[in-house]
Amino acid sequence: SNDKRKEKSRDAARCRRSRETDIFLNMAAALPISPDEVIHLDKASVMRLAIAYLKIRSVANALKKPFTKIESTIEADEFFPQALDGFMLVIASNGDMVYLSENVSDYLGISQLDMIGQSVYDYSHPCDHEEIKDYLLMESNSVNEMCSCNFFIRFKCTLTNKGKKVNLKSASYKVIHCTGRPMISGGPEVYDKKMGNDIDETLSSLRSEDQNEIGTENTYGSISTALVMVGCPIPHPSNIEIPLGRQTFLSKHNLNMKFTYVDERFVSHNL
Repeated sequence: SNDKRKEKSRDAARCRRSRETDIFLNMAAALPISPDEVIHLDKASVMRLAIAYLKIRSVANALKKPFTKIESTIEADEFFPQALDGFMLVIASNGDMVYLSENVSDYLGISQLDMIGQSVYDYSHPCDHEEIKDYLLMESNSVNEMCSCNFFIRFKCTLTNKGKKVNLKSASYKVIHCTGRPMISGGPEVYDKKMGNDIDETLSSLRSEDQNEIGTENTYGSISTALVMVGCPIPHPSNIEIPLGRQTFLSKHNLNMKFTYVDERFVSHNL
C-alpha cells in the first residue's frame, strides 16, 4: 500500500536518473571536444556547451556561400590564430558567447570551455553593456553584408603583468578591440535534431530536481542576430612603436583581407 507506493516512486526516480545520465553521456560524447576534456565536465557544463554548439551551428549554416575546409596540415592550421593577433568571438543576440577560439586563454587567462555558453555581460565591464546591447539588438532586416561592428570591450582578465593567473573574482579588466560584422543565424531546421531532442527531454525531466543548477528555458532556438568578431588586445603604449627591418613592412586588412593600410616601405620595395 503506502510502502509499495514509496518503493514504486523510488524505482521511477532511479530510472529517471539513469535515463538522464545516459542522455548527458550521449550529449558529452557528441561535443566537438577531446575525451580528456569531457571527463572533467559536470552536467551544467555539458548542457551549456551543447546549447552553445547548436547555436554556433546555426550561425555557420547561415553563411550564404558553402563553407568548405581547405586541405591543410596541422602545422598550417596553427598559424591562423597567430595571424589574427587576437581571438575569434561569436556572441548570440541574448548575449551568450557561443564560440571563442582556443587561444582566448592567451589573452584573457580564461579557458575556452569555461567561457563558451556564458553571458558576455558576466565577463565584461558594466559600463560597456549598453554599447554591446546596441549591436546585439540590431533589427534583422537592417543586417546585410555591408554592416560592420567596431567597438571596445573591457573583458575580465586573470593574467597578471608577471604572467601569473589570479582567481576570476580578483580579475582585472583588459581592453579588447572587437571588429567584425553582425549575421542572421539560421532557423531551427539547421540544428542537430538528436541533440536538440536530448536537451528538450533533459530540461523537462530536470525541472523538478536541478533547476537551480541548470536552467530550464529552451534557449537554443533561432538566435536572430549574432556578432561574429575578432578581438584584439590594445597594446601598451610602451610596446606600440616596434622597430621594423628594412625588408619588413606594416599592413592592415579587414576581414575580407582587403588592404586598409600599407606603410611606405611596401611602396618603395614593390612599385
